[in-house]
Amino acid sequence: MAYPRLFARPRTSVAIALVALASGCATVSSELAPTEVAAFSRNRPGAELPRGWEPMIIARTKSPTRYELVVDSESQQVVVHAYADRAASGLKQRLSIDPADRPTISWRWRVSRLIEGADNTDRHAEDSPVRLVLFFDGDKASLPAAEQAKLDLARLVSGREMPYATLIYIWENRLPVGHV
Repeated sequence: MAYPRLFARPRTSVAIALVALASGCATVSSELAPTEVAAFSRNRPGAELPRGWEPMIIARTKSPTRYELVVDSESQQVVVHAYADRAASGLKQRLSIDPADRPTISWRWRVSRLIEGADNTDRHAEDSPVRLVLFFDGDKASLPAAEQAKLDLARLVSGREMPYATLIYIWENRLPVGHV
């Protein structure tokens, strides 16, 4: 698959998904989307998830991940704790930002246990306990015809509009930090 230019439009919508055990695509819309991530740390333990964060179902045949706001024992900050057992779901928040103006993203995560047997170099064993997924809007008509056909086929199969581009950061079992 060819890699499209991510910053082709002056205003780009991004959906951030904090995903446990699987990832997927969601329709991205810039209408009424906030420009700042709703931080988990600004809430109290046991509270509802911050406004703007919503479930993202990846596979309806798998259990949903359960989320709870708790105090992290090391940082003493409120964090989201994900409970997943053979799950394929996540959390997403839609944002409207211009990546050219705000090109840096930072986050912290802690994983208590890796997924034994996961191998992200093998599509049949690919898995990760956490992922940060960024979806980008863009002019799909500017993509090569083969890429447009792949997006159309994915939409027909999934029933969802596919993003113009996707960038995924994962917690990987075997490869070195920074590997692409």
